[in-house]
Amino acid sequence: MFNVPNQLTALRFVLSIVLFVIIERQQYLAAMYVFIVAAGTDWLDGYWARKYGQVTTLGRIFDPFVDKIIICGTFIFLAAEQEQGSGIEAWMAGVGVGRELLVTALRSSL
Repeated sequence: MFNVPNQLTALRFVLSIVLFVIIERQQYLAAMYVFIVAAGTDWLDGYWARKYGQVTTLGRIFDPFVDKIIICGTFIFLAAEQEQGSGIEAWMAGVGVGRELLVTALRSSL
């Protein structure tokens, strides 16, 4: 349960909270770096889990959940900061969240 891939996913969850706080403070460059690290650990945990046979039920549920939190949350927080120059309109966040929901629905139907 507490294998390396699940620990990386938990780290991504914590990074999402840090990311949202940084966006609220309008530190967009720092937010970009945190987002890149979170995205990199997403790739790494999946690679590690498959390579070393550490795929777990928790990981299969928690990993996509945290992915949605990071992607959708980032879009929503940036849309909320649009007046301060984030460049993300509400419709853009809606498209991003809709895409994430569609991917989840398609994966669950297979």
